[in-house]
Amino acid sequence: MTDSLKVNLVEASIGDLKEALEAGAISSVELVSLYLHRVGQYDCRGPRLNSICILNPNVFDEAQASDDYRASGKPRRPLEGIPFTVKDSFQVKGLTVAAGSPAFANLIAGSDATIVELLRAAGAVVLGKTNMPPMADGGCQRGLYGRSESPYNPIYMSTAYASGSSYGCGVSTAASLASFGFAGEAVTSGRSPASNNALVAYTSSRSIIPSQGLWPLYPTCDLVVPHTRSMADLFHILNVVVATSAADKPDFWRSQKYVNLPQISEIRPTDYHTLADPNALRGKRIAVPKCFIGVPGSRPKNACSIGVRTLWDRARVDLESLGATIIETDFPLFENYTRQDFPGQSMNVPGLTQGWASLERCDMIALSWDDFLRHNGDEKYPSLIFADPEKIHPHIAPMDDPAQHTETQNQVRYEDMFEIVRKRQGGLTDLPGCEQALMALEEMRKKDLEMWMDKYEYDLIAFPTNGDVALANADENYESMLHALRDGVKYANGGRALKHLGVPCITVPMGTLEKEKMPVGISFCGKAYDDSNLLSYAFAYEHFSKRRGSPSLAPPLPSDEILVTRPYSSLLSTIKPILAIDSMNVIKEDGPDHTSRLVTVSGTTALEMAYGVCGT
Repeated sequence: MTDSLKVNLVEASIGDLKEALEAGAISSVELVSLYLHRVGQYDCRGPRLNSICILNPNVFDEAQASDDYRASGKPRRPLEGIPFTVKDSFQVKGLTVAAGSPAFANLIAGSDATIVELLRAAGAVVLGKTNMPPMADGGCQRGLYGRSESPYNPIYMSTAYASGSSYGCGVSTAASLASFGFAGEAVTSGRSPASNNALVAYTSSRSIIPSQGLWPLYPTCDLVVPHTRSMADLFHILNVVVATSAADKPDFWRSQKYVNLPQISEIRPTDYHTLADPNALRGKRIAVPKCFIGVPGSRPKNACSIGVRTLWDRARVDLESLGATIIETDFPLFENYTRQDFPGQSMNVPGLTQGWASLERCDMIALSWDDFLRHNGDEKYPSLIFADPEKIHPHIAPMDDPAQHTETQNQVRYEDMFEIVRKRQGGLTDLPGCEQALMALEEMRKKDLEMWMDKYEYDLIAFPTNGDVALANADENYESMLHALRDGVKYANGGRALKHLGVPCITVPMGTLEKEKMPVGISFCGKAYDDSNLLSYAFAYEHFSKRRGSPSLAPPLPSDEILVTRPYSSLLSTIKPILAIDSMNVIKEDGPDHTSRLVTVSGTTALEMAYGVCGT
């Protein structure tokens, strides 16, 4: 007897795909073909989402290798045959790693980024690379491959205006052009496109997911961010990429000597699926910053549209239904970090040395880019000084000039970087004031977040991920740009404070705006390295609310349906059969050792499930 299950590629979970592959209903080669059909239909034609900028030319060979591995009878790997994408800023050996910049259009990756190594070792298949603005510096800005558009409503942006560079990853994952994707974040570039595309995004505490092989932007802030369509899928991925084996390739925070970080073995669960607790929010006290939910008179002033507030009010009911207590409050970490003592100030962190902001936004970037190129090993770009500075971040759209939308102190000075590299005498941690800066960032988080949470007995912080959605023409139209420059639209809520200070966050879908037909996420944040609890809280909310909606501009295709026929032997492999023996007869047969036997057994076997006997 058999049982049939129809799996549709649209919204198919990693668990669904693993079962289809294991049952032989589809091969990895066929699965790649189905995803590529969707890429052709929706990314290259139709709505022209333009989310996947580079296809892996070896994808079929790699998928066939996975199929061969499965057929070999070797132990199954956890993501065997599952296609995924990475942002264009990740190294994939043999592919270009331009990071969306015309200056690096022909830069070839000499090795895989650490996460790509880990995923490939787990059997996953690289489908391609996703679109982004040049060097991840911005949000909606167009780069070497143009810009990705929303699969929900083309009138609106797929990300925040000035910080959402992982828009290609967000769009491709939302539109089911791959099973999952890997993004990056230095400010809100992972959370923001997740919010605008109804995705789960995990921006961890410092250095939980290895970032070696990712083009850096701000080394003190940079994170690798998985994008998935569910928390369950996220757990599958974290089991692979949160790896103690990555310790031999340390990123900036793992290599510096001034701040002690916990070891991965001390903070990760043996299996992330054990965090799937639907009751995790029961009895928890949730701090909700008033500035992010539109409470009149709250500071700092942030956008919160009527539609976002409506979704938040429903989310509040959901959270309270799960047994949590909501406390509307001030948010000292965000208030203090964003307080400006002079015009153009980008951050207010006590203890920073004079001039550190300039070093962090220029010298540190220059040296980290130079290190990336030196490590990559492409003879065309042995160092940053071999690149064309005018092509690194060209202004393509009328409103692309950062002077129009970025604080003076936060503007990247590309023209100064080459001289810095020519005169370099050390590494990132040798920059004057680096030790004081790293200590100051840690101290501010401990004082303004963790001690504050302890004082008021808050277990976590929750708020809408963004306050509104920006219009798609905000990089071309001045009035639209002004609408997009409001806090909560320019960046996702929390801005650069959260990543700069090492605050972990998980964003999950909160619902869809009724008027704009655009998704909005909810973010759960907490103390550094309290990630496991945050993941449980996010799972509980997602499991109860189920607010993700599929994008209307990338609906299912006839070819997306996979029929999985499962024999009961595999379906019920964990259920013990009931054996009823009526008779047994043993006949001795002659043999050299006089021990040969012929045993005849008569009787019945049955498998019983909750709904009755399913086979005999």
